[in-house]
Amino acid sequence: MVDTSLVVEGICVCFQKDPGTLILIAGDGCYGPLIDKALLFNWKVEIWFWSSGISGYLRSKGTFNYLDNYNKCFTYALGPCSEKNFVLEITDGETIKNWRDGKILDCYVSLKLFGWWHKEENIIYMYFDDRTHLNDAKKWLKDKYSDSIQVWEQERKRKNLANK
Repeated sequence: MVDTSLVVEGICVCFQKDPGTLILIAGDGCYGPLIDKALLFNWKVEIWFWSSGISGYLRSKGTFNYLDNYNKCFTYALGPCSEKNFVLEITDGETIKNWRDGKILDCYVSLKLFGWWHKEENIIYMYFDDRTHLNDAKKWLKDKYSDSIQVWEQERKRKNLANK
């Protein structure tokens, strides 16, 4: 029902407004009628989707862009992580108490890293795969917020349960 509603609304916009750019984030063929009408009314069409899963029909219409190249800009994980060995602990309640996820994601996006963090009270834990990424994030945070936060490093040793 959602796809159908979007197609109907999109066609109405294409018919009622001056031509512009229709940006569609989708990979299946359900949006074909919308794309066809947009092109008929001289709209530019941009399609964004993952490289695997896009229908051949949509691939042949308009400009196609892969989300694969941008996923670190909008995907992240929240919650405790026992898989990552390197952790930054950020404290100083007054500043970080008001931080939203976007402020934390900025650090990961700037460094082109996948973001994974966890908030507990007035502490933020940021998780990294290796020491280099941890050090890059630590420098980025200190450069940007040196007067308002404290940054602590943790290195975790995972237990190898297979050897027990």
